Amino acid sequence: MLAACFSEPDAFVLLDEPNNHLDLASRQQVAQYLREAKQGYIVVSHDRAFLNQVSDHVLALENQQVHLYRDDFAGYEQTKKDRDGFNQAKDRKLRREIKELDRSQKRLAAFANQAERGVRVKKGATAAEKAELRDKGFLSKRAAKVMKRSKERGPPQRGPAGGKTGSAGQH
Repeated sequence: MLAACFSEPDAFVLLDEPNNHLDLASRQQVAQYLREAKQGYIVVSHDRAFLNQVSDHVLALENQQVHLYRDDFAGYEQTKKDRDGFNQAKDRKLRREIKELDRSQKRLAAFANQAERGVRVKKGATAAEKAELRDKGFLSKRAAKVMKRSKERGPPQRGPAGGKTGSAGQH
């Protein structure tokens, strides 16, 4: 039956599990026939030893892509193992770099927040102390505004009884 498949010179034969249900001698005979075949064929099989005997190229469908390897099945497996190991190492390296960049970004953001506030929060500070540090910027600005206004007006003038002079509506 196998010879009939190869009887047409322009045919490209697809063999799906050609050695299933065959004894060892028949398997060897099929492998020898395929090695000596003058025309191309595609073999689909789960038998790795058989594939090594009959293949000199491997066509692999991986990750929605077609890859052609000019080697027997064992060579294909080694090449794939090496490539997968390289890709996994590359992936681990990228993940480490992403984590480091993330940590660095968080450190820089914390530093920027502290610099903007002008103070550094102590470890173990109470909530009230932290709130006071957060409000310092607002209070400092308000205090600077009051000081500026007082300098523009000059020192307060005292009346004869020691009180301020001026109208009641002024500030």
